[in-house]
Amino acid sequence: SLNDPVDCRIPANFSLLDTDEKIDLYVKNRISELEQVMIADKRDIKFETEKLRNRVITDPTKFQREYEQILYDKYDKAFGVFSSSKTWKSILMWSLYANKHKGYCVGLYKNKFRGKNYIYCDSVFYPPDNAFPEINPIETNSKESLKKEFYTKSKQWKYEKEYRLLISLD
Repeated sequence: SLNDPVDCRIPANFSLLDTDEKIDLYVKNRISELEQVMIADKRDIKFETEKLRNRVITDPTKFQREYEQILYDKYDKAFGVFSSSKTWKSILMWSLYANKHKGYCVGLYKNKFRGKNYIYCDSVFYPPDNAFPEINPIETNSKESLKKEFYTKSKQWKYEKEYRLLISLD
């Protein structure tokens, strides 16, 4: 549960698929990811490819909404976020996150966060103009796109000086 309703909610932007070539590349990438499952289910790859392509072309806004819903459900089940702050001196942080000044401070070392479920550990980025990154659907499923999605917040949260650990719940 995160107090910022749009935290970790930066989806791929399907309006960036503005040519047939880009749409075809997106579809090709998604189908190749699903190919093993589809073969096991004895589905027709060509049919599924055309179906996906038509969904992207016919109603991109609807496809975007459906994609986001599936993505967020997947993320909520697949990832854990541990949030901390670079500073222990903020009165506001103590009042908001430390049980009204009754909490305690623990120092952590970034280089100690390793293991099977470790994905990434770094500072949150607060764009000065609140220009959130645009994630190209062709380039999703990379560590770089996950970093953009999970490590960018509105500049209104900058006072937190957040440092975040992303882990896989699998």
